[in-house]
Amino acid sequence: MKITKDREMEVMGVHNLFWESYAHRDIELRFSLCSEDVTFIGSGLHERALNKTEYKNINKEGVKQFPDPFQIEFLWTNLSMLNEFVACVESEVVWSQMINSEISTELLRNTTLLKYDNTKWLVTHVHGSVPDYRLKEGDYMTNEQTIIRNRELERQVFERTQDLNKTLEELEQKNRELEIEGTLEKVRTIAMGMRKPADMLDVCKTISLQLQLLGVKEIRNVQTAIFYEQRGTYMNYEFYAKHDKNLITETVFTNNEIHNEFATKMLKGKGETFITHIKGDKVKEWIEYQKTTNVFIDKYLETASSLNYYWFSLGPVALGISTYHPLVEEQINLFKRFLKVFELAYQRYLDIEIAEAQAREAQIEASLERVRAVAMGMNKSDDLLSICEVSFKEFKKLGFDNIRNALIHIQYDNQKYFMDYDFSDLTGGAITKIEYGSHPVVEDYLKQIRSAKDAFYQGVIEEDQLEEWKDFRRNSGQIDDPRLDKATALYYYFFSIGIGDIGISTLKSIDESQIKILNRFRNVFNLSYQRYIDITLAETQAREAKIEAALEKVRGRAMAMRSSEDLGATVNVFFKELKNLGFLPRRCGVAIIDEARRSAYNMITTAGNIGDSFEITGDVNLDSHFVLTNMLLNWKVQQDYFLELDTEQIEEYYRILRPQVAVTNFNDARQYGYYLHFKEGMFYVWMDKELQVNDLQIFRRFTQVIGLTYRRHLDLQKAETQAREAQIETALERVRSRTMGMQKSEELKEVIRVVYEQFVHLKIKIDHAGFVVDYTPKGDWHFWIADEQDIPSKITHPYFESVWAKQFNEAKEKGADFFATNLNFEEKNKFYNELLSYIPELPEASKHFYLSCPGLAATTVLFDNVSLYIENFSSIPYSDEENKILMRFGKVFQQTYTRFLDLQRAEAQNKIIQAENDRKTKELEEARQLQLSMLPKKLPQLPNLDIAVYMKTATEVGGDYYDFNIDGNGTLTVVVGDATGHGMMSGMMVSIMKSFFISNRNSIDLKQFFENTNNSLKEMQLGRLMMPLIGVQINSDRLIATNAGMPSLLYFRNKSQKAGEFVSNNLPLGGMKGTQYVLKEIRYEAGDTILLMSDGFAESKNKNNEQYGYKRIISEFKSVAQKSSNEIVEYLKNSASKWMNGIEPDDDISFVVIKIKQ
Repeated sequence: MKITKDREMEVMGVHNLFWESYAHRDIELRFSLCSEDVTFIGSGLHERALNKTEYKNINKEGVKQFPDPFQIEFLWTNLSMLNEFVACVESEVVWSQMINSEISTELLRNTTLLKYDNTKWLVTHVHGSVPDYRLKEGDYMTNEQTIIRNRELERQVFERTQDLNKTLEELEQKNRELEIEGTLEKVRTIAMGMRKPADMLDVCKTISLQLQLLGVKEIRNVQTAIFYEQRGTYMNYEFYAKHDKNLITETVFTNNEIHNEFATKMLKGKGETFITHIKGDKVKEWIEYQKTTNVFIDKYLETASSLNYYWFSLGPVALGISTYHPLVEEQINLFKRFLKVFELAYQRYLDIEIAEAQAREAQIEASLERVRAVAMGMNKSDDLLSICEVSFKEFKKLGFDNIRNALIHIQYDNQKYFMDYDFSDLTGGAITKIEYGSHPVVEDYLKQIRSAKDAFYQGVIEEDQLEEWKDFRRNSGQIDDPRLDKATALYYYFFSIGIGDIGISTLKSIDESQIKILNRFRNVFNLSYQRYIDITLAETQAREAKIEAALEKVRGRAMAMRSSEDLGATVNVFFKELKNLGFLPRRCGVAIIDEARRSAYNMITTAGNIGDSFEITGDVNLDSHFVLTNMLLNWKVQQDYFLELDTEQIEEYYRILRPQVAVTNFNDARQYGYYLHFKEGMFYVWMDKELQVNDLQIFRRFTQVIGLTYRRHLDLQKAETQAREAQIETALERVRSRTMGMQKSEELKEVIRVVYEQFVHLKIKIDHAGFVVDYTPKGDWHFWIADEQDIPSKITHPYFESVWAKQFNEAKEKGADFFATNLNFEEKNKFYNELLSYIPELPEASKHFYLSCPGLAATTVLFDNVSLYIENFSSIPYSDEENKILMRFGKVFQQTYTRFLDLQRAEAQNKIIQAENDRKTKELEEARQLQLSMLPKKLPQLPNLDIAVYMKTATEVGGDYYDFNIDGNGTLTVVVGDATGHGMMSGMMVSIMKSFFISNRNSIDLKQFFENTNNSLKEMQLGRLMMPLIGVQINSDRLIATNAGMPSLLYFRNKSQKAGEFVSNNLPLGGMKGTQYVLKEIRYEAGDTILLMSDGFAESKNKNNEQYGYKRIISEFKSVAQKSSNEIVEYLKNSASKWMNGIEPDDDISFVVIKIKQ
C-alpha cells in the first residue's frame, strides 16, 4: 500500500531511535519502544526471545559483555507497509566499537517489524544476522564438499588461531607491562617534580588518570592520608575523578568506627592493608556521617549501590583508592604497583616538607625580628599602635589571609578599663578605651585572659551576638569596619602579656600552627614589655612634669596679677593649660559665691564654635536652674559636684543661663559638668566627654591653685581699693588745697579746672565739668565751667525749660543729693542749641563739637550752697562708683575732719597688718626652734665608734635631718635625710620623719622601716613632698645600708688607703608606693671611716656658680680620713666654706662622720 511522508517519518523515527539507543547502551529507552509481545531471532544459537522480558535480558548480557557505546551507520534501509497497522523495515548496518585500543567493525542485516498500537508505533519483531562468509559468489547453500573443505579450513584456522592467540597473548602481556610501566613512569615524573606539599594532589590525580587508561573503571577518588596520631587526624590529599576536583582536608578519624579501624590498621606499619565494602543502606549512613565532617560530599554516592575502599600503608602515610564498584584481584594488584612508586613521592613530600618548614621558620623569624625592632624602638606608649601595625603586616605575609586586625590591650585595674590599640589595613590605627563589664564578651575575655600569666583566650562571636557586638563597637567609639556587615562570625585570639595581652581578630578561624605563630609574637613582645614599662613610667613622670608646669604657669600668672581685673585672664590661662594637657573643655570658670544673695559672680573662658576661646563675666542667680542650685548646696558643705546633661537638659540650661551670661551654646548630645569646691566658690569645667579618676585628680590640683589665685585676687582687690582711695584722696586734696588757697571769687574757675583735671587723672570719662552757684528756682543760671573747648569759664543765662532743668528743680524740691541725666542726639542738641544761643562769643568749631556728639550723659550732685556736675558726650552713664566719687568731690569742703578719721582708720589698719607680720615671724622662729629640737641633743657614745656631725640650714626651717638610735644589742642605726623643698613644708616632713623614727626605735629592721615609711608617706598624699633618706646600721663586725634617693655613702678603707662610694640607690621615701629597698652589707675594720651627707654639700657654689662636687668631696675626705671624726668634720666644713667664700648656700648642708676606732 502507498506510504505517506508523515507515516514514513513516524515509522523510521521509532526504528532509528530503537537501534541508536542500543548503540548508546541505553536499555531502558530501547525497550520503551517495544511491545510486550515482541520477539527476536539473532545469529547465535542462543539468541532468540519470545517476549519482551527474554529479549531485554539478552540485551543486558550484551551490554555487560561490551559496556562501551557503539557507533552505527545504516548502509541502506527499506520500508514497506504490510497493512495499515504493520510496517517492515529491512536494513544493513555497520557497527563500530573501540576494543583494546583498536576499532572493531561488524556488518549486520536486520529485519524490524513495527505495529501501530492506538497512539504510537512499537517494535513487535526483530531479526538480526551476520552474513556467512563461507559461501562463495553464486553459492546459495553449502554442499558436502564445501562442508568438508570448510571443516579442514576451520581446523587449520583453529590451530593457526591457537598459535596466534598464544603469540598475541604474550605480546599483549608485554604490551600491558610496558603500558603499566609507562603509567608508573608518569607518576614517578610527577613525584620527582614536586615543589611543595600540595603537589601531592598532582600525584593523586596522575595515579587516577593512569589507572583509568589501564582499564580501571568507576574510580571515585585516589587519596593520600598522612597521619597525625596525637591529634587524631590525618591530612588528606585527594582527587575525585568524576568531579575533576582536588582537595586537601585535615580529617578526624576518631569519631567513626570505620574511620578509626582504618587509621588503627594503617598506623600499625608498612605493609598493612585495609579493604572495606560499604553497600546498600550503609552507603547512605556513610554519607550522613561525612556530612558531619569537613570532607567533600560526593553527589554520585547518592545513586551508588556500593562504596569500596582499598588502603595500603607505608607507615605514617597510606595510599588509597575508592570506587563505585568493587575491584577485581588484577586491578587491586595493579594499584599495589602504584604504591611502590608512591613511596618515592612520599619521600619527596617529606623532603619538601622539611625544606618548607625551614623556609617557614626563617620567614617567621624575619617577621618576629621586624616586630622586635619596632618594639625596641618605642618612645611613647602610643607607639604600641606601631607594633600593632607591623604585626598586622607580618601576619599577612605569613599567610593569615582572614586576619581583620592586630590588637594590644593594656589593662588599668584601678580605673576598671583597658586601652585597645588596634590596626588593620582597611581602618588604619585606632586607640579606644573599653570599660570593664561593658559587654558580656568583654567580661568573658577578661576572665579567661587574667586566669594565668601565660593565659590564652580564644573566642568566637556569631549570629545574634555578632549584631550586638557590632552595636557595642560603634557605641564604644571604635572605628566602623564594613567587613563585619558581611561577616557571619568574628574570631578573637589573645595571649596575655602581664598587664594586658596581644592578639588578632579574624573573619574565619585559624589553625593550630597559626596559633603557635601568634604565641611566638607574644613572646617577642614580652621581651620588649619592660621597654613599655620604662616608657610608661617616663610618660607618667613627663605627664606629672607637664601638669606641674601648667600649674606653675597658673601660679605664676596669679602671682603676676596687678589688678583684680586680671582674675579673668588667669582663668583664661587655666583654660589654655587644660587644652595643653590634652583636655578640650567646652568652658571652664570660677564662680565666686555670695551665699546671702544666692548668686555667683562668674569669670568664664569658653570655647568658640570655630575652635577659638573668649572670656566672659557676669552674675548668675543660683535659684534659676537646678545645676546652679546644686552647685550652691554642695559648696555649702564643701563638697564636689558632678553631673551629666542630655540634649534637652543642655538646651534648657543654656536658655536659662544665656540672659545672665553670654555663654556659647554647643549642639552636643551630652555634656559633663565638674564643679570642684574651694573656700570662696567653685572651679568648674564642662566637657563633652566623661573625665576619668586620674583626670579629676589633675582638676583638683588646679582647684587648689584657684584658691591661691582667688586669695591673690582678694589681696589685689584690697590693694586696688586702697590705691584707688589714695588716688581719690590725692585728687580731693588737690581740690581742697586749691579751694583753701583761693583769695577771691574769680579763682573759682581755677578750682573747677582742677576738678576737671582730677577726673581725667582718675580715668573717669569726662568732656565737661561745672559748678552751679547762686541757685534760685527758675532764676538765672550761674555756671563756672571747665572743658577742652573754647567756652567761657563763667556763664550766666536766663532760665529756660529743659530736661536737665526740670530734673534739677525736682531734686531740689525732694531734697535729693544727686540726679543723672541721659539725652540722645536730638534731646542733647535741643538743649545745647538753646544754651549756646546765650554764648555769642563761642567759636563755630566749639559749637560744631557740641552739636555733632552722639549724646549726653551727666551726673549732678546737689548741696546747700553749690552743685557740681560732670558730663560726657558719648552718652555712657556714669557708674555708681563714679557717682560716689563725684559726691565726695562735692563734699570736699565738708570732709576735712572725715579725712582725719580716715587717716586714723588707715593707721589702725597698718598696725593690725604689722601685728600680723610680727605674729608670723614669731611662728616661723618657733617652728625653727622646733625643727632644731628634733635633732639629737647629743651624739651616741660607743666604745668602738667616733661620731661627729655638722648641719647648716639655708632657711628658717630646714629640710636636712639626721638621727641616731642604739638598740639593746648595741647596734647603731644612723639616718640622714633631706626633705624636698625648703621652709615650712620641708620642716613638716622632717617632723613626720622624726615621729616615724621614734615610733620604730625599739626594733629597727632597716628594710622594713624604709618600705613601711615609704608606703605611709605615699598614703598621706603629700603631693611632690618626699623624703630622700639614707640609713646605716653598724653592729659588732659589719655595716648594713640602704639608700632612698640620697648621695651615696663614702667609705674609707684604712687597710688599703682607698676611698669610694658605697652605692645603693632607690626612690625617695614617698615617691612610689610598693618600692622595694635593697640592703647592701660590708664588713668593716679598725680605722675605717664613713661619711654620710646631704646633697647641699656637693651642690655648694662659689662666685663662678661652680659646684663643690662629689669628686672633690671624695678627694678631700680621703686626704683627712685617718684623722678623728671631729677633725674630719672641721676640715670638710672649712673646705666648703672656703669654696663658697661668703656666698650663702641655696640648700641645707649636713654630714655625719663615723670612724671605727683602732
